[in-house]
Amino acid sequence: MNRQEFETSFESLTPRQKDVLWPFLAFQTDEEIATELHCTPANVRHHIANVCKRFGYTNDEGESYSYRHDLVEAFIQHQPKKVSTQWQAKLLAAQPEEPEFPGRPLLVDSRYYLERPPAEQRALKVLKPGALVRVRGPRKTGKTSLLYRTLHQAREYGCQTAAVKLYRAGSGILGDVRRFLQWFCLQISDEVGLPPKLEDYWSDLRGDASSCSQYLQSYLLDQLEQPIVIGIDEADLLFEYPATAETFFRLVRGWSEEAKSSERWQQFRQVVVYATEVYIDFDLNQSPFNVGTPIKLAAFGADQVQELAWRYGLKTFTIDQANDLMGLVGGQPHLIQLALYHLYDGWTFEQVMITATSQTGIYSNHLQALMDKLTAHDDLAEAFKTVVAAPSKPVTLAAKPAKQLEGLGLVKRNDTEVELSCQLYRQYFGTHL
Repeated sequence: MNRQEFETSFESLTPRQKDVLWPFLAFQTDEEIATELHCTPANVRHHIANVCKRFGYTNDEGESYSYRHDLVEAFIQHQPKKVSTQWQAKLLAAQPEEPEFPGRPLLVDSRYYLERPPAEQRALKVLKPGALVRVRGPRKTGKTSLLYRTLHQAREYGCQTAAVKLYRAGSGILGDVRRFLQWFCLQISDEVGLPPKLEDYWSDLRGDASSCSQYLQSYLLDQLEQPIVIGIDEADLLFEYPATAETFFRLVRGWSEEAKSSERWQQFRQVVVYATEVYIDFDLNQSPFNVGTPIKLAAFGADQVQELAWRYGLKTFTIDQANDLMGLVGGQPHLIQLALYHLYDGWTFEQVMITATSQTGIYSNHLQALMDKLTAHDDLAEAFKTVVAAPSKPVTLAAKPAKQLEGLGLVKRNDTEVELSCQLYRQYFGTHL
């Protein structure tokens, strides 16, 4: 979290939330805070959870993670005088090897990050002048974790970096070309610590696309002494906003091609992360999705599953169990991580397998989240029903639903032919959809 994001989040807090926040940062317990504020500990926990949400720390499906430590770390970074030294000592003494609930991007030095050669090495091609690297894979396959590792290594090689997370923009910005391009420039400026100067470079006569390029070339690149690597995460969110997508992705490709003749643009390198191929009408000669270095993240194999189990401390986990688990979830990284986390947490392998599709199973929240996405889009749900009903052969779908289902991780796709990505989804959606 950069300084501007921190300040914006802090200013959004209510007076009551701040009343709870200050004693929390002073290392008081929930009970002590409740006594001081004449409320219940449950009220205190509710306020702290809402404070975490204001700072962008929210749980994904199936998560019950407490983001209190993340909140404290943000204040240690931006307002350290407000944080008790007891908190700092506690965080320092925390067990770094204990796994977190799966779902969030992994730390760059996490023991639970499993390399998938040659993805990591190919990603480092972003260090080349004007490079464009594309990382594609269904949701929750480790794309963002790979992006963070790549940006970390780029910094070690002397580059500046900026991670632009499109989900933070919101539909009001994503749907407006000008607002989005200005937001994009501001995100990069904030990440590298440059004050925004949009008014000096934006011009109605020049147009939004040219103004954006002018800002990056004549202001950003002119101020930086090192190359900069831009990580554009969840780029496929723009597919729902065709006008913005067409303008922005044309720029992404253009910036890379400018490097062929411009030393300044050679300093600008990009990693684009997305869940599925573009499914809107788009001129292939202007698309960034058919140039640069492509990386497609694959599912885990049985040996990788066993290796990861050992990293969780599951020394008795066998290759047969790895194969059985893959038979259920198809080697999908997030589903594998969920299983191994619960085995680490005391579940038996039989419990994981037998209750997989039940309301008490480890995948219940994940499956319900997918069900919610499908039932919110009738055409997508109908297309997926067709796939579920055809157990023995691939099904031909229209390009858009085929790519959308692939992006959700529900199917494996070969052009417009798709098949279910794992038996877990057949067992669950065969009776629930």
